[in-house]
Amino acid sequence: MRNGEITAADVQAASSQDGLRQLVAHLGYDVSDPVDQTAASLGVAERVQHQVLRAQRVAAQRLASGGPSAFDIYAFEVSSLTADLRKTIATSFRDKPANVLLILTTRDHDPLDFVLVQKALRQSRAPSG
Repeated sequence: MRNGEITAADVQAASSQDGLRQLVAHLGYDVSDPVDQTAASLGVAERVQHQVLRAQRVAAQRLASGGPSAFDIYAFEVSSLTADLRKTIATSFRDKPANVLLILTTRDHDPLDFVLVQKALRQSRAPSG
């Protein structure tokens, strides 16, 4: 890896949960404290929770030590990747304060779907008049 870049070989090596953590570490994120989660605890809609086999916060980047997370990376192992499942999981992170990168995959880790849930800055309008 050079300058924070990853190669196709780096992505291909992400063929397990440990491989995904190594990929995230190659990107420069601290993966020393993964946190296992459940679909329910993350606010994923009940109608698709049974499709989530495993959920884990792989990395959390904070702006200040001990402060709230500004960027989180979650890995989801799901029974099958569908557009509806991808959208439903992403929607569950829409109102959370941090920007989030979701990595969705099946049990065999092929394929990997990357979804960035980024908060847009809202423009405030000054009172007119």
